[in-house]
Amino acid sequence: MKRCKRMMGIFLAMLFLIGQLEVISGYASDGGRLERPFYNGLAVVCRDGKYGYINQSGDLAIPLQFDFASCFSEGLARVQVGDKWGYIGRDGYYVAKPQFDYASNFSEGLAVVRVGDKWGFIDKSGYYVVEPQFDYASDFSEGLAVVQVGDKWGYMGQNGYYVAKPQFDYAYDFSEGLAAVEVNGKWGYIGQNGYYVVLPQFDRAYDFSEGLAPVRVGDKWGYIGQNGYYVVKPRFDYAWDFFEGLARVRVGNRYGYINTKGNYVAKPQFDFAWDFSEGLAVVQVGNRYGYINTKGDYVAKPQFDFASGFSEGLAVVQVGDKWGYINQNGYYMWEPYWDDASSFHSGLAVVHHGDFSAVINSGGQSVCEEQSEYGDLDVTLGGHILYYYDGSTYLVDQYGNILSDGYDMFGY
Repeated sequence: MKRCKRMMGIFLAMLFLIGQLEVISGYASDGGRLERPFYNGLAVVCRDGKYGYINQSGDLAIPLQFDFASCFSEGLARVQVGDKWGYIGRDGYYVAKPQFDYASNFSEGLAVVRVGDKWGFIDKSGYYVVEPQFDYASDFSEGLAVVQVGDKWGYMGQNGYYVAKPQFDYAYDFSEGLAAVEVNGKWGYIGQNGYYVVLPQFDRAYDFSEGLAPVRVGDKWGYIGQNGYYVVKPRFDYAWDFFEGLARVRVGNRYGYINTKGNYVAKPQFDFAWDFSEGLAVVQVGNRYGYINTKGDYVAKPQFDFASGFSEGLAVVQVGDKWGYINQNGYYMWEPYWDDASSFHSGLAVVHHGDFSAVINSGGQSVCEEQSEYGDLDVTLGGHILYYYDGSTYLVDQYGNILSDGYDMFGY
């Protein structure tokens, strides 16, 4: 087993000194495998077809014994033995022994389970709150779950009683207190009491975000408020959810952004555009990518061959076949140098150059690096370092020390 080799920042010294150049003249990609393996302090691992869990010190906390296992959710994890599913606690003991034909993660204190072809709900003690009786059931969202009986959909509360009996042709989860439902080809919204807030009248309707929902009438999209009145009358060829106070819209084959009043912040002019992240959005003009701010002004004009969304104040950009990082002012932190690079998560990112891969921190110092002939490195969304070698995955600390045994699979 190889040990990751530690470096002390020399790897990036020259790049850091020359990296303060303005970007004046970008879709979003990420070079890392962006999983978040640890939930409630434990991560799923697998070896030779058996699943168990390790803790963040790399120790095996729950032995490799299951035919499948999922991440922990609300303190419990679903596991499979043979063709049956059950639930365990963080101590590895069963809360509900394998008995279900399918089981979902816990959400808002309850989990959906299937026995035969019927779906029901159990609590964290493993007892039925609602016996299997539905043809389908979703996870709880905002205290209510979508359930199907025959070809109709309704909503059930956590007490097992209907808030809205199955009557809709289709139904979405609740979002910001309202849920989109379809009746006879038209869409409207109900409140958490099961009564209509907006009668079915739209040809399509999506979830609310930041107080507004995109709706379609004919072939045009607009936005309504939670009272059902138009905030933006249908005039777009497509419309997306609001993020950070702005929403992407398309007119013809051009993309732009509007604010919550329906006014353009950036008129449709881009060949493609992405949602805002940390106050900036990736936009595409021709085959180049750049960034605009929430006023619609360029922070970095389209000049990159590829660009990622901002994460922790930095974004990965590609020029030619090399990758670098810019800050939110549009200045290079590190000019394109690497053959591949990932976004920062929990203060760490992974970069590749030639025969080496390295984990760097936001100050540009290399925390751990490895020759490719001996393996590869990665950083997860949770900031954990993984080391891949000879078909196995190892957990590594920020000093490059291997903490765990090697596993065929890490995180799920």
